[in-house]
Amino acid sequence: MDRENNLINQRLGWAIFFSAGIFSASAVVVNIMMKLVDTRLAYLTTWMIAGCFLLGCLAALGVYFSLRVLRGVDAALEQIEYLRERYQRDEAKFKAISLPRPFGEKKDIDRGRSASTIFPQTLVLIWSAAWGFSVLAAGIFGTLAVLGIPIVEPPSSSVSPLRVLVAPFISL
Repeated sequence: MDRENNLINQRLGWAIFFSAGIFSASAVVVNIMMKLVDTRLAYLTTWMIAGCFLLGCLAALGVYFSLRVLRGVDAALEQIEYLRERYQRDEAKFKAISLPRPFGEKKDIDRGRSASTIFPQTLVLIWSAAWGFSVLAAGIFGTLAVLGIPIVEPPSSSVSPLRVLVAPFISL
């Protein structure tokens, strides 16, 4: 049972670690997109769609990792439930040799179970919403491009897209 509890803790730690990494990568992408808006680049709509696509990919990765963690936590909880049922079946044998009761009441177990699954479920919801918003934003930018509506007024002279992309890193 201790092993299963440790697995739950380890898997929840993975969820936090991966979500923090994906969130940080998303923040870098959004920062670059904001710098692109400031430059009034002629190909801004294309770069914004590409940025939204990248954000969507990162969000999809967040959904995938969160679902995997949720599946792992559920597997550990199912094993704990199996052990609890085995204990209840042989409870008389355990009491005969004066072993302590390893499990609490069923209602307390259910509260603990919900606490360990709510975090990955919340992450799935957050990353799913992020994916939906990135798809929506890409659709808006794509519609603007098709209709020929610029996001910002184009500059008088064209700026190199590569220069705009590396500018945030050069200024460090």
